[in-house]
Formats: sequence, structure tokens, C-alpha cells
Amino acid sequence: MRGRSTIVLSEELVKRLEEHARKEAPREACGVLAGARKDGQRIVRKIYECKNVSRYPETTYEISPEELLRVITEIEESGLELLGFYHSHPMGLEHPSYIDVSRATWAGYSYVIVSINISSWVWNEEENKFEEEKVIIR
Repeated sequence: MRGRSTIVLSEELVKRLEEHARKEAPREACGVLAGARKDGQRIVRKIYECKNVSRYPETTYEISPEELLRVITEIEESGLELLGFYHSHPMGLEHPSYIDVSRATWAGYSYVIVSINISSWVWNEEENKFEEEKVIIR
């Protein structure tokens, strides 16, 4: 990945992410980010709250394939673009956990983490690691 990427979230969307995380705690909340890419930035316009179907929801998240397909179809039909995903770390970890690293599969997409602060990471498949992404809240 060349340079540091940027994701843009409105204050309203950040509040919704934080509310979803609080509502689901101590389970990890999860969902999908949609919007548009412009001038090298991922601009989030909509979030899709999803159900965490993980067997261990306090430490991992999983979106069912059926729900993910439904959300991606809805995103495409609305004219938006899939930008990435989000999940919460109820215990406060602000960076991807070793579990997040071991399960990452969507190279080049944003993985927003809702914790004490909002952070975002992009999976770099070639280097098998997450790279931090700049977060702008407007």
C-alpha cells in the first residue's frame, strides 16, 4: 500500500458507531461501511449495523455470509460503494488484535475499530499486516 490512506466519518456516524458498541457490550458490535472514494479518501455516508454471529462474541466478530451478501447488494443498489467494515473492542484495545490479523481477508478495505477512540486500519495482504489509516471526523 502506498502512503497512508484516509477515511472520513461525520460526527453523526461516529455517534452511531459508539452507540452500537455500547448497546452490544460486552459483545463486539460489527457492521459494514458504505460511501464513496474521492481524492484518495474513503468518505463514509452510511453504516449498516450487523449481527455478530461469532461463537465467541466477546473477543471476535463475524457477519453471516447471508447478511453480508444482503448488505453488499443493498449498497450496490443504492449507488454507494463498499468501503469496509467496523467492529468494537469492548475492552479498549485501539488497534487490531492478533485475532483480527489472523482473520483479515478484505485487502485494501477499511477496518474501523470502535474503542476508547476511533481508529481505522487497512489490511495489506502482500505484507500480511494492518496499516493504520488516518481518520477524519467532520
